[in-house]
Formats: sequence, structure tokens, C-alpha cells
Amino acid sequence: MQIMVKHSLITGDKVRIGVIEWRPDKKRYPYPILLIHGYAQNNLSWHGKSGGMAPELSKRGFHVFAVDLRGSGFSRLGKLRYSYTFEDFVFKDIDTAVSFIKARSLSPKVILAGHSLGGICSYAYTSWKQENVFSVITFGSPVFFGKGVPAMQIFGKIVGFAKNIPLSHLVYFFWPREVFMKVLGFFGLFGVPLMRYSHILKVAPLYPSYTRNFESLYDFWEKLVLGFEQTSPRLLVQLLLWVYERKITSYDGTIDFTEEFKKINVPIFAIAGNLDKLAPPESVKPILDIVSSEKKFYKEYEAGHLDLIEGKLAKSQIVDDIEDFLRKIKD
Repeated sequence: MQIMVKHSLITGDKVRIGVIEWRPDKKRYPYPILLIHGYAQNNLSWHGKSGGMAPELSKRGFHVFAVDLRGSGFSRLGKLRYSYTFEDFVFKDIDTAVSFIKARSLSPKVILAGHSLGGICSYAYTSWKQENVFSVITFGSPVFFGKGVPAMQIFGKIVGFAKNIPLSHLVYFFWPREVFMKVLGFFGLFGVPLMRYSHILKVAPLYPSYTRNFESLYDFWEKLVLGFEQTSPRLLVQLLLWVYERKITSYDGTIDFTEEFKKINVPIFAIAGNLDKLAPPESVKPILDIVSSEKKFYKEYEAGHLDLIEGKLAKSQIVDDIEDFLRKIKD
């Protein structure tokens, strides 16, 4: 019988974050997996009423953990202003979670598996503390944000133009939380009949996750509403600056993470969806040319952005391929 446990951790800057643990009945793999959700999402990316990737991996003998990055899920900040950035995720939240998991599982290293922005967090953490990471698996994680996404490129140019205008900095004071993805999740419910029974929205930019792999109507509510969060305006601006600058940098511009990724030499498995309108393959695959890893693999699926980690495809074929990847690098 699987056991799911929620842990509450305190980061170095005194923020409380949640980590969920799935203990396998019989552990078959030496390294635990840390699952890291994407932008404005939470732990429901990995489990739910219809199961999910986390319990499925646990059934197969993996010791699985999922972190809620600050502002999401069990790590919501209450009345505090949502002013964090990408660096807070990497250097504080993930670092705290990895230290906890290493101690709890008695393992010297972990496997990082991140969706979308969570995958970029995985690359950034690995380039910083590679000694803690056995391998990295990413799902729809664009190393070149906005590549192949015209709408995102337009917003990136707007933010890039405004970044040096002093007045723009006042926006963050009057805008305590970014709600775009939460609203878009509710809006997405109106497209449920078309997404389930038609191919019309397969090409529509407003529905970047062609969610044909969801298994019930409740999945749409759980994943598009309960699974989406309010988040930090600074983080949104930072992501759009990545589009404008064509590289991943710290909020203050002092760290070029894209350059740091060159240090990575652990095994990499980058996964993309050819129906993904947020992170198309041309934005995901270039990581193979950046990292120094000798063992690096890439695979595309006929899937949208959420289908890579949620629904029937994620729990079956993609988990099968993750097992196959980990067997290859172990040999």
C-alpha cells in the first residue's frame, strides 16, 4: 500500500514550503525523484483524483517527492506580497527540498524532474549544485522562451522596452499578485467540449495544452482551476524578459543561467510535445547543444503542454520511457 505524506519545510529566508512524499511498497531504484511543477501551478500537476505521474512512479518502485514552490499549493504565502523571482525557487525552495530529501531517503543524490518552468529550475539548480543531482528529466521546458510562440514574443518586446522606465517599477507595488494563469484556467473550462470531442482547438493559441489525454470532466476542473495559482508579477516580468533577451537570466541581470547550463554534465532527458503551443520542440531541444553531458536524450510526443505530465499518456508511455532512460544511464 502506497503512503502519501505532506511535509512542511522552512527555507533559509524563513518561507514555509510544502513537500509531498510517496513511499513505494518496495524501493527498486537507488535515487529519489523530486518533481517540480511549472509556472503558476502546484502539486496537482503530479497527482489527483485520476491518479498521476507521482503515484505511478511510486508503484514502480521510485521514492517520489513533489515540491510546491513558494506561492503555490501548500506553499501559499497568505497575505504576503508575491514579490519572489526565479532565483528564489532555485536557490531557496529547491535547495531546501533537495537537502531534506537527501536526508530522508539516505541518498547522496536526487533525480530532478521538472515541467515547463520547473524544468528550467532543474537545469539551473544542477548547474549550481551538480554534486546533488544524479540526472535531470524535463517536460516541455523551453531554454529559449518564446521561440516559435509569436504572441509571447510580442509581450516580450513590450516588457523589454519598458524595463528601463522608472515608472514601470511602481507597477509591482500596486500589483501584489499575478492572476493571469488562474483566470486562463477558468476560461479554459469553456473549451472543454471542443477540446474533448474536436480537433478544432488543436491549432488555437488560447489552448496551448491540447488536453486530449484527460480522463474525466473532473480532470479539467482539477487541473485547469485547482491546479493553477496566482503568482509573482516580478516572476512574470522576468520570464518575458527572457523572451526579449533570448537567454535565461537572474532578475537583476547578474547571472546568465543559459551560460551556466554549459556546466551540466549529468544525464539529461528532455521531453517535448509537438502540439505544445507554449513550449514547442524548437524551444526545448536546444538544451542538448548547450549542456556538456555525454548522456543526453530527447523525445517528442503527440501531446500538448499539460499532456506531457497529466493524463493517460503521462501515466503510461511517458513513465515507461522515463524508466527506460534511467535504466540506460545506470548500465
